[in-house]
Amino acid sequence: MAAGARLVFVTPKPLATTRRVAEFFEVDFEFWLDPDQRIASALGLVHRAGVPGKHRDTHGTDTIWPTALVVDRDGRIVHAEQSRYIADRPDPRRLLQQLEALAD
Repeated sequence: MAAGARLVFVTPKPLATTRRVAEFFEVDFEFWLDPDQRIASALGLVHRAGVPGKHRDTHGTDTIWPTALVVDRDGRIVHAEQSRYIADRPDPRRLLQQLEALAD
């Protein structure tokens, strides 16, 4: 992209799980692992006790809500969009508008 943007997926999931999901959906972007949710905690994105009871043995108790951040070249967050539901995702058109604004 002209803005020099990269799409990065930050996840607390193990790399093997993340790779399987990426291959299944045929996505092409970077994955950064945050297994102890340190990055998500620093950004205030951890949903404490958000994992449903039947999945806690496998996934622990805390989760990270899907969140899209647009970060400028200086490392400042210029746009943040957090999902209200685990299956909800930000509209890619809004993210592209933010990226295009950075390229101007």
